[in-house]
Amino acid sequence: MREIKFRVYNKTQAKMSAPFTLIDLMCVEVPLLSGSVMTDEIEWLQYTGLKDKNGVEIYEGDVMRWHNSLVPKGADPTALSTVRWSNRYAMFDGIRRTGEVIGNKYENPELVKDNV
Repeated sequence: MREIKFRVYNKTQAKMSAPFTLIDLMCVEVPLLSGSVMTDEIEWLQYTGLKDKNGVEIYEGDVMRWHNSLVPKGADPTALSTVRWSNRYAMFDGIRRTGEVIGNKYENPELVKDNV
């Protein structure tokens, strides 16, 4: 069974929280969640239950770098993807288990300008 964990990004403070579980949320104070937890200033990012090739936990909003073997000869095979939930397929999209997490779209917006 996969562990249900979250991180939150506080837009007002421009800070990412450490990962926490729902038990943590009920029993201890989670930094960056002072006051209401359901505001426009807070982005909830769920743990996918997967890790990248380096053992780093993959969360919604993470940006992954991976090798794309389907590019034309001579083109750069390095690709980026942003992890996000797909309602159409009821699964997380953008995950490459052979890739690595190199940042997230909140703290590293320069990584997402061109990737999907």
